[in-house]
Amino acid sequence: MKYDSQALSRLADKLLGSKDKFEKLKEIGNRNNYPLKVQKLKERLTEELKFWMAKGPSNRLADIEKDIKYISSIQNKNNFTQEEKLKINELTKKHPIQL
Repeated sequence: MKYDSQALSRLADKLLGSKDKFEKLKEIGNRNNYPLKVQKLKERLTEELKFWMAKGPSNRLADIEKDIKYISSIQNKNNFTQEEKLKINELTKKHPIQL
């Protein structure tokens, strides 16, 4: 059985394009999903903490520990104040996460 390679290529391109659009839409929808941001930040900071602990004491390690302490204090909240939202947004810029 022979297939038209151009047709298959167009189909694959269309599927990939649809997936990219879906991912962008999902990202837009999660921009204001602060419980998800907090969860992702906690995971990211935990990974960074392990890395910096292996390197030894440093200012960066102390900074990460401080950020983890803050994130842990607000982790179980569903409603965030404007100040908390600003702090979470600052932390997502400081420690980039994939939403």
